[in-house]
Amino acid sequence: MRTVDLFLIEGSYRTAENGVVVELFGKTRDGTALVARYYGFRPYFVLLEPAAEVLDRLRADPEVVEIQPTPVWLGGRERPGARITIRSPWKVPEYRDRLRLPGDEPNVLACDIPFVHRFLYDKHVGLTLTLDVEDEPDSIRALYTSAAVVRVVSEGGKDIRPAEAFRPPLRTLSFDIENAIRERTIFTICGVAEGGGRERRTFRFGDRDERRILERFVEFVLEDDPDVITGYNIAGYDIPLLQERAMVHGLELRIGRDRTTPRDMGERLWRVTGRVIADAWWWAHRELRPKQETLQFVARMLLADSKLDVDRRNISAEWEKDPDRVMEYCEHDADLALRILQRLRSIDRGADLGDRRASPSRRGPQRPHVAVHRRS
Repeated sequence: MRTVDLFLIEGSYRTAENGVVVELFGKTRDGTALVARYYGFRPYFVLLEPAAEVLDRLRADPEVVEIQPTPVWLGGRERPGARITIRSPWKVPEYRDRLRLPGDEPNVLACDIPFVHRFLYDKHVGLTLTLDVEDEPDSIRALYTSAAVVRVVSEGGKDIRPAEAFRPPLRTLSFDIENAIRERTIFTICGVAEGGGRERRTFRFGDRDERRILERFVEFVLEDDPDVITGYNIAGYDIPLLQERAMVHGLELRIGRDRTTPRDMGERLWRVTGRVIADAWWWAHRELRPKQETLQFVARMLLADSKLDVDRRNISAEWEKDPDRVMEYCEHDADLALRILQRLRSIDRGADLGDRRASPSRRGPQRPHVAVHRRS
Protein backbone atom coordinates (compact mmCIF):
# COMPACT_ATOMS: atom_id res chain seq x y z
CA MET A 1 0.00 0.00 0.00
CA ARG A 2 1.16 3.53 -0.76
CA THR A 3 -0.24 7.06 -0.48
CA VAL A 4 -0.77 9.33 -3.48
CA ASP A 5 -2.17 12.80 -4.04
CA LEU A 6 -4.49 13.16 -7.03
CA PHE A 7 -5.64 16.21 -8.98
CA LEU A 8 -9.09 15.21 -10.19
CA ILE A 9 -9.82 15.74 -13.88
CA GLU A 10 -12.93 13.66 -14.41
CA GLY A 11 -15.15 11.21 -12.57
CA SER A 12 -17.18 8.24 -13.72
CA TYR A 13 -18.52 4.92 -12.51
CA ARG A 14 -19.15 1.46 -13.85
CA THR A 15 -21.16 -1.53 -12.71
CA ALA A 16 -19.44 -4.29 -10.76
CA GLU A 17 -20.53 -7.61 -9.32
CA ASN A 18 -21.68 -6.14 -6.05
CA GLY A 19 -22.85 -2.69 -7.16
CA VAL A 20 -20.79 0.05 -8.76
CA VAL A 21 -17.19 1.26 -8.72
CA VAL A 22 -16.44 4.98 -8.65
CA GLU A 23 -13.66 5.87 -11.11
CA LEU A 24 -11.53 8.93 -10.43
CA PHE A 25 -9.35 10.04 -13.35
CA GLY A 26 -6.60 12.50 -12.59
CA LYS A 27 -2.92 13.29 -12.30
CA THR A 28 -0.50 12.88 -9.44
CA ARG A 29 1.86 15.59 -8.23
CA ASP A 30 4.56 14.39 -10.63
CA GLY A 31 2.15 14.51 -13.59
CA THR A 32 1.43 10.78 -13.89
CA ALA A 33 -2.01 9.94 -15.26
CA LEU A 34 -3.81 7.69 -12.78
CA VAL A 35 -7.17 5.95 -12.42
CA ALA A 36 -8.31 5.40 -8.84
CA ARG A 37 -11.18 2.94 -8.31
CA TYR A 38 -13.30 3.23 -5.16
CA TYR A 39 -15.39 0.24 -4.10
CA GLY A 40 -18.33 0.10 -1.74
CA PHE A 41 -19.99 3.50 -2.13
CA ARG A 42 -23.66 3.07 -3.00
CA PRO A 43 -26.34 5.43 -4.30
CA TYR A 44 -29.11 6.50 -1.96
CA PHE A 45 -31.93 8.97 -1.43
CA VAL A 46 -33.91 10.09 1.63
CA LEU A 47 -37.67 9.85 2.16
CA LEU A 48 -39.32 12.36 4.45
CA GLU A 49 -41.91 10.84 6.80
CA PRO A 50 -42.48 7.74 4.64
CA ALA A 51 -45.66 5.76 5.12
CA ALA A 52 -45.31 2.24 6.53
CA GLU A 53 -46.69 0.65 3.36
CA VAL A 54 -44.12 2.51 1.26
CA LEU A 55 -41.29 1.15 3.39
CA ASP A 56 -42.75 -2.35 3.19
CA ARG A 57 -42.77 -2.18 -0.62
CA LEU A 58 -39.19 -0.94 -0.63
CA ARG A 59 -38.03 -3.73 1.68
CA ALA A 60 -39.42 -6.23 -0.80
CA ASP A 61 -37.70 -4.53 -3.75
CA PRO A 62 -34.58 -6.46 -4.92
CA GLU A 63 -32.99 -3.18 -6.03
CA VAL A 64 -33.05 -1.84 -2.46
CA VAL A 65 -29.98 -2.74 -0.40
CA GLU A 66 -30.73 -1.10 2.92
CA ILE A 67 -33.24 1.14 4.70
CA GLN A 68 -32.03 3.19 7.65
CA PRO A 69 -33.99 5.59 9.88
CA THR A 70 -32.59 9.08 9.27
CA PRO A 71 -33.74 12.27 10.98
CA VAL A 72 -34.28 15.17 8.58
CA TRP A 73 -34.03 18.85 9.54
CA LEU A 74 -36.64 20.64 7.44
CA GLY A 75 -38.89 23.61 8.04
CA GLY A 76 -37.09 24.57 11.22
CA ARG A 77 -37.57 21.25 12.99
CA GLU A 78 -36.30 17.69 13.02
CA ARG A 79 -38.59 15.20 11.31
CA PRO A 80 -38.44 11.43 10.78
CA GLY A 81 -36.99 10.13 7.54
CA ALA A 82 -35.50 7.03 5.95
CA ARG A 83 -32.33 6.68 3.93
CA ILE A 84 -32.91 4.25 1.05
CA THR A 85 -29.74 2.70 -0.37
CA ILE A 86 -30.07 1.04 -3.79
CA ARG A 87 -27.77 -0.78 -6.21
CA SER A 88 -27.85 1.38 -9.36
CA PRO A 89 -27.17 5.15 -9.46
CA TRP A 90 -29.11 5.64 -12.69
CA LYS A 91 -32.27 4.36 -11.01
CA VAL A 92 -32.39 7.09 -8.37
CA PRO A 93 -34.46 9.42 -10.65
CA GLU A 94 -36.94 6.58 -11.25
CA TYR A 95 -37.51 6.15 -7.53
CA ARG A 96 -37.70 9.91 -7.04
CA ASP A 97 -40.45 10.24 -9.64
CA ARG A 98 -42.32 7.18 -8.40
CA LEU A 99 -42.27 8.17 -4.71
CA ARG A 100 -42.72 11.92 -5.04
CA LEU A 101 -45.95 13.16 -3.46
CA PRO A 102 -48.01 16.09 -4.78
CA GLY A 103 -47.62 19.41 -3.04
CA ASP A 104 -45.01 22.09 -2.51
CA GLU A 105 -43.00 20.32 0.19
CA PRO A 106 -40.44 17.84 -1.16
CA ASN A 107 -40.65 14.37 0.30
CA VAL A 108 -37.84 12.73 -1.71
CA LEU A 109 -34.51 14.31 -0.79
CA ALA A 110 -30.83 13.92 -1.75
CA CYS A 111 -31.95 12.62 -5.14
CA ASP A 112 -30.80 15.22 -7.69
CA ILE A 113 -27.01 15.19 -7.25
CA PRO A 114 -25.08 13.15 -9.86
CA PHE A 115 -23.62 10.06 -8.29
CA VAL A 116 -19.92 10.96 -8.50
CA HIS A 117 -20.68 14.40 -7.07
CA ARG A 118 -22.63 12.78 -4.25
CA PHE A 119 -19.55 10.67 -3.58
CA LEU A 120 -17.24 13.70 -3.45
CA TYR A 121 -19.70 15.66 -1.32
CA ASP A 122 -20.18 12.86 1.19
CA LYS A 123 -16.42 12.33 1.41
CA HIS A 124 -15.88 16.09 1.96
CA VAL A 125 -13.31 16.37 -0.84
CA GLY A 126 -12.81 18.63 -3.84
CA LEU A 127 -10.35 18.55 -6.71
CA THR A 128 -7.22 17.51 -4.82
CA LEU A 129 -7.38 14.22 -2.95
CA THR A 130 -5.12 12.06 -0.82
CA LEU A 131 -5.59 8.32 -1.32
CA ASP A 132 -4.14 5.19 0.19
CA VAL A 133 -3.97 2.79 -2.74
CA GLU A 134 -2.98 -0.64 -3.96
CA ASP A 135 -2.33 -1.65 -7.56
CA GLU A 136 -5.20 -3.31 -9.39
CA PRO A 137 -4.55 -6.66 -11.13
CA ASP A 138 -3.76 -6.86 -14.84
CA SER A 139 -7.34 -7.83 -15.69
CA ILE A 140 -8.56 -4.49 -14.29
CA ARG A 141 -5.70 -2.41 -15.70
CA ALA A 142 -6.55 -3.72 -19.15
CA LEU A 143 -9.85 -1.79 -19.01
CA TYR A 144 -7.97 1.52 -19.21
CA THR A 145 -5.37 3.25 -21.34
CA SER A 146 -3.51 4.60 -18.28
CA ALA A 147 -0.74 2.40 -16.92
CA ALA A 148 -1.41 3.44 -13.32
CA VAL A 149 -4.71 1.90 -12.14
CA VAL A 150 -5.22 1.52 -8.40
CA ARG A 151 -7.80 0.52 -5.82
CA VAL A 152 -8.51 3.01 -3.06
CA VAL A 153 -8.11 1.45 0.38
CA SER A 154 -11.14 2.30 2.50
CA GLU A 155 -10.84 -0.23 5.30
CA GLY A 156 -9.09 -0.16 8.66
CA GLY A 157 -9.85 3.51 9.29
CA LYS A 158 -8.39 4.64 5.96
CA ASP A 159 -10.39 6.57 3.38
CA ILE A 160 -10.21 9.24 0.72
CA ARG A 161 -9.45 12.71 2.17
CA PRO A 162 -8.63 16.26 1.04
CA ALA A 163 -5.09 17.06 -0.07
CA GLU A 164 -3.24 20.35 -0.04
CA ALA A 165 -4.06 22.17 -3.28
CA PHE A 166 -1.78 21.58 -6.26
CA ARG A 167 -2.09 21.73 -10.04
CA PRO A 168 -0.03 19.46 -12.28
CA PRO A 169 0.64 20.55 -15.87
CA LEU A 170 -2.12 19.40 -18.22
CA ARG A 171 -1.68 18.14 -21.77
CA THR A 172 -4.02 19.69 -24.37
CA LEU A 173 -4.76 18.43 -27.88
CA SER A 174 -6.46 20.78 -30.34
CA PHE A 175 -7.74 19.49 -33.68
CA ASP A 176 -9.64 20.57 -36.76
CA ILE A 177 -11.23 18.76 -39.70
CA GLU A 178 -11.61 19.63 -43.37
CA ASN A 179 -14.24 17.68 -45.27
CA ALA A 180 -16.35 17.70 -48.41
CA ILE A 181 -19.40 19.88 -47.79
CA ARG A 182 -21.96 17.75 -49.64
CA GLU A 183 -20.54 14.25 -49.33
CA ARG A 184 -19.20 14.88 -45.79
CA THR A 185 -16.08 12.83 -46.57
CA ILE A 186 -13.11 13.83 -44.42
CA PHE A 187 -10.05 15.03 -46.34
CA THR A 188 -7.79 15.69 -43.37
CA ILE A 189 -7.58 15.92 -39.58
CA CYS A 190 -4.83 18.20 -38.29
CA GLY A 191 -3.83 19.64 -34.97
CA VAL A 192 -1.37 20.35 -32.22
CA ALA A 193 -0.69 18.91 -28.77
CA GLU A 194 1.28 20.68 -26.07
CA GLY A 195 1.69 21.04 -22.30
CA GLY A 196 1.90 18.43 -19.61
CA GLY A 197 5.66 18.86 -19.34
CA ARG A 198 6.20 17.38 -22.79
CA GLU A 199 7.28 18.79 -26.15
CA ARG A 200 4.83 20.37 -28.57
CA ARG A 201 3.70 18.10 -31.40
CA THR A 202 1.77 18.77 -34.57
CA PHE A 203 -0.02 16.29 -36.81
CA ARG A 204 -1.54 16.25 -40.28
CA PHE A 205 -3.48 13.18 -41.34
CA GLY A 206 -4.51 13.32 -44.97
CA ASP A 207 -5.24 10.23 -47.06
CA ARG A 208 -7.49 9.05 -49.86
CA ASP A 209 -8.57 6.32 -47.46
CA GLU A 210 -10.90 8.10 -45.00
CA ARG A 211 -10.91 5.09 -42.70
CA ARG A 212 -7.16 5.32 -42.32
CA ILE A 213 -7.41 9.02 -41.42
CA LEU A 214 -9.80 8.17 -38.59
CA GLU A 215 -7.63 5.29 -37.39
CA ARG A 216 -4.52 7.47 -37.31
CA PHE A 217 -6.33 10.15 -35.33
CA VAL A 218 -7.45 7.62 -32.71
CA GLU A 219 -3.93 6.19 -32.53
CA PHE A 220 -2.49 9.67 -31.99
CA VAL A 221 -4.95 10.54 -29.20
CA LEU A 222 -4.21 7.30 -27.36
CA GLU A 223 -0.47 7.64 -27.81
CA ASP A 224 -0.26 11.34 -26.87
CA ASP A 225 -2.79 10.88 -24.03
CA PRO A 226 -4.10 14.45 -23.61
CA ASP A 227 -6.01 15.55 -20.52
CA VAL A 228 -7.95 18.19 -22.48
CA ILE A 229 -9.29 18.03 -26.04
CA THR A 230 -10.22 21.27 -27.77
CA GLY A 231 -10.89 22.89 -31.13
CA TYR A 232 -13.27 25.53 -32.40
CA ASN A 233 -16.89 24.33 -32.34
CA ILE A 234 -15.79 20.73 -31.99
CA ALA A 235 -18.87 19.92 -29.91
CA GLY A 236 -21.16 21.33 -32.58
CA TYR A 237 -19.39 20.06 -35.69
CA ASP A 238 -16.10 18.13 -35.53
CA ILE A 239 -16.93 15.44 -32.96
CA PRO A 240 -20.36 14.71 -34.47
CA LEU A 241 -18.71 14.47 -37.89
CA LEU A 242 -16.05 12.09 -36.56
CA GLN A 243 -18.78 9.88 -35.13
CA GLU A 244 -20.80 10.02 -38.34
CA ARG A 245 -17.88 9.08 -40.57
CA ALA A 246 -16.66 6.38 -38.16
CA MET A 247 -20.10 4.73 -38.39
CA VAL A 248 -19.83 4.73 -42.19
CA HIS A 249 -16.65 2.66 -41.90
CA GLY A 250 -17.79 0.48 -39.00
CA LEU A 251 -15.22 2.03 -36.65
CA GLU A 252 -15.46 2.96 -32.99
CA LEU A 253 -13.57 6.06 -31.85
CA ARG A 254 -12.25 4.58 -28.61
CA ILE A 255 -10.40 7.67 -27.39
CA GLY A 256 -11.57 7.60 -23.75
CA ARG A 257 -9.13 6.62 -21.03
CA ASP A 258 -11.43 3.67 -20.40
CA ARG A 259 -11.38 2.72 -24.10
CA THR A 260 -14.91 4.03 -24.70
CA THR A 261 -16.17 6.29 -27.48
CA PRO A 262 -17.37 9.91 -27.17
CA ARG A 263 -20.92 10.19 -25.88
CA ASP A 264 -23.44 12.78 -27.01
CA MET A 265 -25.05 14.28 -23.90
CA GLY A 266 -27.24 16.69 -25.92
CA GLU A 267 -27.16 20.46 -26.33
CA ARG A 268 -23.65 20.48 -27.91
CA LEU A 269 -22.17 18.63 -24.96
CA TRP A 270 -19.91 15.60 -25.44
CA ARG A 271 -18.15 13.39 -22.92
CA VAL A 272 -14.89 11.50 -23.32
CA THR A 273 -14.16 9.51 -20.19
CA GLY A 274 -11.00 10.57 -18.40
CA ARG A 275 -10.53 13.67 -20.54
CA VAL A 276 -12.09 17.13 -20.61
CA ILE A 277 -13.79 18.41 -23.77
CA ALA A 278 -13.19 22.17 -23.71
CA ASP A 279 -14.68 23.71 -26.86
CA ALA A 280 -12.88 26.99 -27.58
CA TRP A 281 -16.04 28.29 -29.29
CA TRP A 282 -18.05 27.87 -26.11
CA TRP A 283 -15.45 29.54 -23.93
CA ALA A 284 -15.20 32.48 -26.34
CA HIS A 285 -19.00 32.72 -26.37
CA ARG A 286 -19.11 32.62 -22.57
CA GLU A 287 -16.24 34.97 -21.79
CA LEU A 288 -16.27 37.46 -24.68
CA ARG A 289 -19.85 37.61 -26.01
CA PRO A 290 -18.37 38.66 -29.38
CA LYS A 291 -20.48 40.34 -32.06
CA GLN A 292 -19.57 37.44 -34.33
CA GLU A 293 -18.65 33.98 -33.06
CA THR A 294 -16.62 32.81 -36.05
CA LEU A 295 -13.05 31.66 -35.53
CA GLN A 296 -11.85 34.44 -37.83
CA PHE A 297 -13.55 37.19 -35.83
CA VAL A 298 -12.50 35.87 -32.41
CA ALA A 299 -8.91 35.23 -33.51
CA ARG A 300 -8.57 38.76 -34.84
CA MET A 301 -10.14 40.26 -31.72
CA LEU A 302 -8.24 38.21 -29.17
CA LEU A 303 -4.99 37.20 -30.87
CA ALA A 304 -4.51 39.78 -33.63
CA ASP A 305 -4.19 36.78 -35.93
CA SER A 306 -6.42 35.28 -38.59
CA LYS A 307 -7.19 32.17 -40.59
CA LEU A 308 -5.13 31.36 -43.68
CA ASP A 309 -6.39 32.17 -47.15
CA VAL A 310 -8.27 29.04 -48.22
CA ASP A 311 -11.78 29.14 -49.68
CA ARG A 312 -13.72 26.95 -47.26
CA ARG A 313 -16.87 27.16 -49.41
CA ASN A 314 -14.98 25.42 -52.22
CA ILE A 315 -12.89 23.13 -50.06
CA SER A 316 -13.12 20.13 -52.41
CA ALA A 317 -11.56 22.15 -55.22
CA GLU A 318 -8.96 23.58 -52.84
CA TRP A 319 -8.06 20.05 -51.72
CA GLU A 320 -7.66 18.80 -55.27
CA LYS A 321 -5.52 21.81 -56.14
CA ASP A 322 -3.21 21.90 -53.12
CA PRO A 323 -3.76 19.41 -50.28
CA ASP A 324 -0.64 20.57 -48.44
CA ARG A 325 -2.01 24.11 -48.30
CA VAL A 326 -5.35 22.83 -46.98
CA MET A 327 -3.58 20.81 -44.26
CA GLU A 328 -1.55 23.90 -43.30
CA TYR A 329 -4.84 25.84 -43.09
CA CYS A 330 -6.42 23.08 -41.00
CA GLU A 331 -3.51 22.86 -38.56
CA HIS A 332 -3.46 26.66 -38.21
CA ASP A 333 -7.17 26.66 -37.28
CA ALA A 334 -6.46 24.10 -34.56
CA ASP A 335 -3.59 26.23 -33.29
CA LEU A 336 -5.81 29.32 -33.20
CA ALA A 337 -8.38 27.43 -31.12
CA LEU A 338 -5.70 26.33 -28.66
CA ARG A 339 -4.33 29.87 -28.33
CA ILE A 340 -7.83 31.24 -27.77
CA LEU A 341 -8.35 28.75 -24.98
CA GLN A 342 -4.98 29.64 -23.46
CA ARG A 343 -5.62 33.37 -23.72
CA LEU A 344 -8.92 32.97 -21.92
CA ARG A 345 -7.14 30.80 -19.32
CA SER A 346 -9.87 28.27 -19.89
CA ILE A 347 -7.81 25.08 -19.87
CA ASP A 348 -7.32 25.09 -16.12
CA ARG A 349 -10.85 26.26 -15.47
CA GLY A 350 -12.23 23.70 -17.91
CA ALA A 351 -10.37 20.96 -16.07
CA ASP A 352 -11.64 22.27 -12.74
CA LEU A 353 -15.22 22.29 -13.90
CA GLY A 354 -15.14 19.23 -16.06
CA ASP A 355 -17.23 20.34 -19.00
CA ARG A 356 -18.07 23.15 -21.37
CA ARG A 357 -20.73 24.76 -19.15
CA ALA A 358 -18.90 24.69 -15.85
CA SER A 359 -21.46 22.15 -14.77
CA PRO A 360 -21.06 18.59 -13.55
CA SER A 361 -24.46 17.53 -14.72
CA ARG A 362 -26.15 17.57 -18.06
CA ARG A 363 -27.99 20.77 -17.32
CA GLY A 364 -27.85 23.74 -15.02
CA PRO A 365 -25.59 26.64 -14.18
CA GLN A 366 -22.20 26.62 -12.55
CA ARG A 367 -21.56 23.88 -10.02
CA PRO A 368 -18.00 22.74 -9.34
CA HIS A 369 -16.13 19.50 -9.82
CA VAL A 370 -16.02 16.94 -12.55
CA ALA A 371 -17.99 15.46 -15.38
CA VAL A 372 -19.96 12.31 -14.69
CA HIS A 373 -20.38 9.20 -16.82
CA ARG A 374 -21.95 5.82 -16.35
CA ARG A 375 -21.09 2.59 -18.04
CA SER A 376 -22.22 -0.97 -17.55
